[in-house]
Amino acid sequence: MRFLSIFCRCALIPFLNPLGVPALLLAAAGPAHAQAKPYEPATVTYERPFDTDTALKNLIDSLHRAIAEKDLKILDAALSPGFIALDCSPDPTKPCGLPVKTAAKATAKLPAPARLRAALCCRDIAPNHITKAMREEAVLGFVGAALEEDSIGTHPDLPGLACLPAWPLFDRAKASAIATAADVEPGNLRVTGHDIALLLLPAAGAAESARLPPGQLAPLVSDLPDSLPDGWTAIALPQGGIGYTNQLGLNEIAPGGLCFGKNAKGDWDIALTIQRRS
Repeated sequence: MRFLSIFCRCALIPFLNPLGVPALLLAAAGPAHAQAKPYEPATVTYERPFDTDTALKNLIDSLHRAIAEKDLKILDAALSPGFIALDCSPDPTKPCGLPVKTAAKATAKLPAPARLRAALCCRDIAPNHITKAMREEAVLGFVGAALEEDSIGTHPDLPGLACLPAWPLFDRAKASAIATAADVEPGNLRVTGHDIALLLLPAAGAAESARLPPGQLAPLVSDLPDSLPDGWTAIALPQGGIGYTNQLGLNEIAPGGLCFGKNAKGDWDIALTIQRRS
């Protein structure tokens, strides 16, 4: 959450420096740098042993058709009879996975399609206002968003399952130490999808202060004295202080999504969904 400085409420008109950045913003950049301490960088890897699995690819292709045609019968047929909906912490340093008996207690008596609809819709709406269409739209939206990621891999807490999108693997102790040094919540950690240039100021033409390579944890700093210009992000640097970028390519390190498992017949089906809740 970004906080506006109370000092910006005065009647002063900020002058611009040669980069076009308000002087008040420049003045605020100093104290913010002091909040982020140096930390040891941590990298992220992915394991994707399922990329050549034709049966799994065929199942995912059928789910793409189900979403395109809004055909929930295809989706329902792909659900494991023991389907589970997991609610996991937004803190990526905490494990995401519960024993089957614990996770299934609340909806164990419902058939898998009903469990899926109950899990994805609609906790912020009074039960008597929830319609069948709302539940179906929630399912189509959730599954469709997962399929758009188009990457599938292992999950650190769910051995044997193939999860979509692929889950990053990283040292959770190091990730927690980075969040502490950067003075951010662990949920603010991201992973760089490509080389990210960080500037001294949130302004085009500002000097470069550091670069983060692909696959490195990047702590987003949101508690700043002043709001950033639109499109800019503040990131705590490994050497301490804060750098700024308007590049895209910062990915979730603990995403929600679908996980597939093999049933007693050896066929793939949807074993569970993962949602992140505060």
